[in-house]
Amino acid sequence: MKSQLKIKDIDVSYVHLGRDKDPKQTRLFLHGWCLRLQAFEKLLKVLSVDYPVIAIDLPGFGNSQEPYFWGYEAYADFVNNFLETLKIPQVHIMGQSMGGGIALTTAALFPDKISSVAIMNSAGIPMRNGQPSIIDRVHELWAQGFNRHILQAFIINSVKHPKNLVRSLNVPIKHDIRPLLPKIKAPCLLAWGDCDKMLPISYAYEMAALIPKAKVATVSGGFHEWGLIQPEIFCSLVKQFDASLPKHV
Repeated sequence: MKSQLKIKDIDVSYVHLGRDKDPKQTRLFLHGWCLRLQAFEKLLKVLSVDYPVIAIDLPGFGNSQEPYFWGYEAYADFVNNFLETLKIPQVHIMGQSMGGGIALTTAALFPDKISSVAIMNSAGIPMRNGQPSIIDRVHELWAQGFNRHILQAFIINSVKHPKNLVRSLNVPIKHDIRPLLPKIKAPCLLAWGDCDKMLPISYAYEMAALIPKAKVATVSGGFHEWGLIQPEIFCSLVKQFDASLPKHV
């Protein structure tokens, strides 16, 4: 069941699953640009078998109110305020695409709040070839097994938040978080589909070279939204990564 929360005058929608699990193992999941938390419903359910899971409709997407800010550092500040409002001292943060960039930025700016990071095909390095053409995106979506949740999310966001879709698009396309990455103290898992044309796997290794404790896991045949199509793979990688962490994390 969805809950609503007001963060600095912005109404935010979120879900909290697996409440009966160890709160120290809480996973906070952040979706990518143009998506919403419902698009990752299957992934969240699989994760919540082992962990408490919180997922947010980021401001300006899904059922959350549009923000007065755009940029990774501003979104990270929002995440920090969200955790403080819920009185959650520390989480394992996760994200996909733009949500991955927000997760990494949060870990860099608020290191005491983040136990570990696990991201999927994360944004954060400006797209060197710009935004992919519509034809390329349709081909990629078709090749990975088109998921209706992606289309539903785009339609809903286009109806509810047309201005935000335009304004926020520059975040994953142009904003650069590389100067922040060396500040990350938490262990990081960079899970990456090797067929992503928007954010190619070379970005994963470029990020990993800047993050002190980073591991890259390659998903063979995975496109940009592979985590929606194959959530079991991501959850399996997370469990393996979690098992490798120091027991106090």
